[in-house]
Amino acid sequence: MLVNFKVKNFRSFYEETLFSMQATANKEHAELNTFTIDEKLLPKNENELLKSAIIFGANASGKSNIIKALKFMQFIILSSADQRIPAVRMNEPFAFYNFTNNEPTAFEVDFITNGVFYNYGFEIVSEILKVRCHFRKISR
Repeated sequence: MLVNFKVKNFRSFYEETLFSMQATANKEHAELNTFTIDEKLLPKNENELLKSAIIFGANASGKSNIIKALKFMQFIILSSADQRIPAVRMNEPFAFYNFTNNEPTAFEVDFITNGVFYNYGFEIVSEILKVRCHFRKISR
């Protein structure tokens, strides 16, 4: 189950952008659209998650780019063991500032599977082609 996805300095996202499946305080239709997970995985005030989500907005507002960011993160993870594929060179930093090529592009995901909360993320510094990874497994 996806909990959160963060991206920074990728395509149309310069600032850190969060796509979250955590429910808001609005309880209208909560019984149909949310479910609660064990408080050992997430604190009580953060453990209500959405069953589904819809991305909508104006033209050119970043809807496709959030999906492309998820797909790119998946591509990096699945191809990172294959040194023949220079996946990090396919990174697309924010294009509207000249200095963003020298700044890291960051991806981070929180998810729950088999009763364990995982946080996984990495940064790509395109000039250096260095991937920095962090992985944290939390079992509360």
